[in-house]
Amino acid sequence: MLQKRQLFKYQSIEQFRHCIKMVQHRTSYIGKDENDEPIYDWNLPKPTLTFTGTVKLHGTNASICLRNGFQWEQSRNNILTPVSDNAGFSKFCSEIPFIITLWTAIGETFGYTKEDEVDIIFGEWCGGNIQGGVAIHGLPKMFVIFEACRRNAEGEIIQYFPKEFVETLKINEYNIYNIYQFPTFTIDIDFNFPEESQQKLIELTQAVENECPVGKYFGKSGVGEGIVWTHQVDEKNLFQFKVVGEKHSKTKVKKLAEVDIDEIKNAQEFVNNVVTENRLKQGLEQIRPEKQYIGQFVKWVVNDVMKEEHDTITNNNLNEKVVISLIQKKASQYILKIAT
Repeated sequence: MLQKRQLFKYQSIEQFRHCIKMVQHRTSYIGKDENDEPIYDWNLPKPTLTFTGTVKLHGTNASICLRNGFQWEQSRNNILTPVSDNAGFSKFCSEIPFIITLWTAIGETFGYTKEDEVDIIFGEWCGGNIQGGVAIHGLPKMFVIFEACRRNAEGEIIQYFPKEFVETLKINEYNIYNIYQFPTFTIDIDFNFPEESQQKLIELTQAVENECPVGKYFGKSGVGEGIVWTHQVDEKNLFQFKVVGEKHSKTKVKKLAEVDIDEIKNAQEFVNNVVTENRLKQGLEQIRPEKQYIGQFVKWVVNDVMKEEHDTITNNNLNEKVVISLIQKKASQYILKIAT
């Protein structure tokens, strides 16, 4: 049963190498054996897929939910209200008189939600003083929509609303935009030879990092974060990956768009590569830098590394317990220096 207010988190967007593995598994799957285990034919040809790239904005993840006419706002990890807010997002939404027009557009196009369904508009709450070091810093705060979907009470996708519809979700006079109003990119990736797309992905990412297209749209020059690449498989599934510029990368990567797993000599080298200043700063965006939250911060850093880099740990035969211990040590040392 869907609760009146219920948290629906945005899915994690992984690296290029994770997307390659996902496509290869999906297109090589041919059924199940007598023990109900999946069977793969790795010799089957892989597809060439067209991906759309959108500018990755350096702000804070935000979303608006609607169930049976009842609306609430979310950050990445919390339900928001105007008195328990995240950079003023819930307050902003409560003051927009025409925000209901977005929900009307969804209802009239796809039908209104049933009792245990919720419509969600995901976007980036950015500009103002939300994040520093990027071109959009200092611009008026804005909500930039990049995805809309319908989910059930368990959070499972019922339907991703198509790109062509998301493009219509905007109220520019109230600083609500959609990411497709800004420059986008297209690339065809042959998943038989994904390494052939590496250089183009890197070049496009570096161009965005050197000159943010969203900042430029508003007449401000400066650094951009990177690009999110999306291919919609069907109404319930997406292939996605992100390529982030060196200034915002959470790992000391050799290549921005990795197709292979780096060889790591030992656990300490791995931790030095992945527990970077950028990753630790992102943790501070999620957890307040106060002494009573040190445990939560350390846990967030460990979980973030394990989510993104577990394949690297496995393929390099690193001791997971040792890796976690070293991550905890480095994260603890970092936050103890700045905790109040």
